[in-house]
Amino acid sequence: MPEAVLDIYTPFGLRRSVCRDLDEHVHASTGLNIGQLLCSRQTLEERPLYEYLMYSAYLHAHGGGIERFHQLSPTSLSLTYLCNDPKVGPEAMLGGTRAERYRMVGVHRRVGKADISTRTKFAELFRSFRLVASVEEGLHFLEATV
Repeated sequence: MPEAVLDIYTPFGLRRSVCRDLDEHVHASTGLNIGQLLCSRQTLEERPLYEYLMYSAYLHAHGGGIERFHQLSPTSLSLTYLCNDPKVGPEAMLGGTRAERYRMVGVHRRVGKADISTRTKFAELFRSFRLVASVEEGLHFLEATV
């Protein structure tokens, strides 16, 4: 593993030239293009693949490493609440949302199933960033992710 890895929260920026080369490599190896490979029944059922992991692996194997193509950060540039454990609230994550080092804030779709207190905190965050006009509108967007 490299000392730092790509921050793989999506959306994730990929270089077109690398994607073109990767697609040609995948096609030569499997007879499928990347889209067909990622969406094939066998891939979906047996070994789920993710485009950013394929891209990263390709750069390591054939492109001279990720570092040659991307500026890496030893710390994450994004702050994401994954809502994995209902006992762990979002307070720590929400406290970091004003830190300048973070360029992106993510909310996992599981938040749509969280308790009303957690959902309301995120709806208030959305409103504070002027992404929505009201807490109610923010709650509506969170419910739409379920």
